[in-house]
Amino acid sequence: RRIAQIIFILMGLGVFGCSVSLYVIGSNLSEAANLSFCRLYVMSDEFLNGSREPPIFLGLDIGIQTLQSLAERLDVDGGAMQGLRDNLVETQPLELAYQRFTDAAAHMSMVLLENGHGEILDHVCSICRLLAGDNR
Repeated sequence: RRIAQIIFILMGLGVFGCSVSLYVIGSNLSEAANLSFCRLYVMSDEFLNGSREPPIFLGLDIGIQTLQSLAERLDVDGGAMQGLRDNLVETQPLELAYQRFTDAAAHMSMVLLENGHGEILDHVCSICRLLAGDNR
């Protein structure tokens, strides 16, 4: 009977020790699981919405919205592209006038170089004589 009591007490202590160790292990496991879920939540939130803290990340949703906005602005039939086309049409006369001016300036430079023996200012022509006041 004494041996049965000792065995019963030892078994009780063993069960109590197992319970305590399982409780400690369970609480550590619970903390680890909470930390893992918290990190998973933060990572998924930063993946979708971005992060302002280093390392900075735009975020998938914001990136998709930005690309969609860019695609809408670059759409051939969109308002921005229509505005650009209108500006190009409106400034076409200015472009043509500029081209005529540069062609005339290049031609004048070539004429002055040919008549001035390689130097633009060393020439004599009737226009320059008249501009200088020589009426002969």
